[in-house]
Amino acid sequence: MRLIEQEDTETRNREYFMASNIKKAIKKYDRILVIIGSFHMEGIIAKLKENINIEEKLKKYNKKNANSYLIPYSFEDADRRNGYQSGIEFPAFYNFVYNKLEENNLNSYLDTIMYFIIKASNIDYNNNNSSISDCINAYYMAVNLSKLRGKSTAGVYELIDSLKTSFIKGDINLENKSNIDFIIKLLSGIKNGKVSSKSSVPPVIIDFRNLCKKFKIKLDNSSEVETILDIVKDDTHFQKSRFFHKIRFLDIDFCKLIKGPDYINRVNKNLAREIWKYKYKTNSESLLIDKSVYGVTIDEVCINIIKEKLDSNINSSEISKLIIETNMMGIEGFLVNNYSKIEDVILKDSNFISLCECLYNLYYLLNIVEYNTMIKKESFANDLIKKLLNTTFICAINNMDYVKDLEEEEAIKYSKHIKNIYTNILNDADLIEAFTIKINSILSNTFGSSHIYAVCLAIKYKLKGMTTEEFSNIICNFLESSDANTISYFLSGIFIISRDILFINDDIIKKIDTIVEKQDEESFLSILPNLRYAFTNLSPDEIDRLSLFLSKLHNKSKAEEINKEFEADILLDQKIFEKMREYEIFN
Repeated sequence: MRLIEQEDTETRNREYFMASNIKKAIKKYDRILVIIGSFHMEGIIAKLKENINIEEKLKKYNKKNANSYLIPYSFEDADRRNGYQSGIEFPAFYNFVYNKLEENNLNSYLDTIMYFIIKASNIDYNNNNSSISDCINAYYMAVNLSKLRGKSTAGVYELIDSLKTSFIKGDINLENKSNIDFIIKLLSGIKNGKVSSKSSVPPVIIDFRNLCKKFKIKLDNSSEVETILDIVKDDTHFQKSRFFHKIRFLDIDFCKLIKGPDYINRVNKNLAREIWKYKYKTNSESLLIDKSVYGVTIDEVCINIIKEKLDSNINSSEISKLIIETNMMGIEGFLVNNYSKIEDVILKDSNFISLCECLYNLYYLLNIVEYNTMIKKESFANDLIKKLLNTTFICAINNMDYVKDLEEEEAIKYSKHIKNIYTNILNDADLIEAFTIKINSILSNTFGSSHIYAVCLAIKYKLKGMTTEEFSNIICNFLESSDANTISYFLSGIFIISRDILFINDDIIKKIDTIVEKQDEESFLSILPNLRYAFTNLSPDEIDRLSLFLSKLHNKSKAEEINKEFEADILLDQKIFEKMREYEIFN
């Protein structure tokens, strides 16, 4: 039974159109041959029986769907088990049978059964050692199953059942059924069809196929292929990587990045190789045909889709990721040709976090261009990137003022971005000067957030805006005059920029120690998460130095404290053991 939605007007239109042409042919000829897909058979017969003017039933159609192109179909797509209603199950098996029939082979089914049994025995020989006797047993079991089921000869289902019984010893599990899984895939088929060279093909598909041929990407079967690319040393691999990035950007379900540097999301940035997996599907070409309205080549389609994104409601963070993506795809002209639009997006953005992310991404892109030789020899946009950096920096610091009045928890998220601004501009004297002026301006006003106040204070100290003694005195005075909760947020702000002050002035550690000692258990537990977060900025060596100082301050040795912990753990284990024995959890 065919399933067709009531609102599927395009399918109904096609059937009415075919029915009208059949009616015209019937009037003209005595006998006609109609070749159609079985899915449409029921619908066309019903429409031929309708005693109405078919032309009147045709509804308005979508002009975008009017042009049709032939695309090669695969055995996998033609398999009914994969959702193609007009297909048959395991088409590759029956294709093999039909080929044997063309040779006038009377035992075409049995020869096909034998062929696939031999195939199955050799697929995973090392892990699933199938003997000759297993193959003989599988063959005769398939023959006898067909007799038991009342069939004239064995077919694909007898083959599958005989393979499972003869080749799998014991229960079926993931370890012992790899050869069965693969043979079922072979029965379905992995080959792709071909389209006549005379048929109309969109230019973008021709470009796609030519590029696949250039980079030795196989399109003749539908099996998944893994390829490893050395994107730093090998120029051919680098160009192939760019092609894969373009195809992934187009989202046509052709390839996926398994492992490698993800410069957009800043993951695995130091990897020098990429691992890609690609698999040709007819759906990939049909999706690419849908995008052919954007251009006649892969590059042109990518550029026009990027321009469309640029014209949409996009912020500075997203535009910076787009610039990195175009660089990975090798579309260098994007930044040069669209600089004014990109700059306009950045100038209109008033979101501090978005601008900071944009600044970070642009700095990262600049480093990629400068240190990756493969990218550098084709890049002409360094000056424009630096110009965008300056624009983004100015916009970011102009939108910093409201940050000082944020709630403490929200302020922690923003402090990371302030730190990134500071670390990124350290080598640029002009930007350092502008940032120093902004920090001094913020510090001259009142603060709602002690955390942001501490971050700005630490940056001013690092930029040599105050001496070590002045910085230490301000910290000590704040520790003496504020409550414990405020102090915990303040310390995390200091340590995120300038944790070295702890080891320059011992008084700061002593004051923190005094504050902690004064807290009752409930108050201590309330400030503990923020204190713990503050000290996560310290390195392991610095933690050891701090613990050594505190042990001397309290006249306690490290070994003594460790032994106490061990004793407490042993006592806890004994208590648990007693309770478990009391409740008879074990004898």
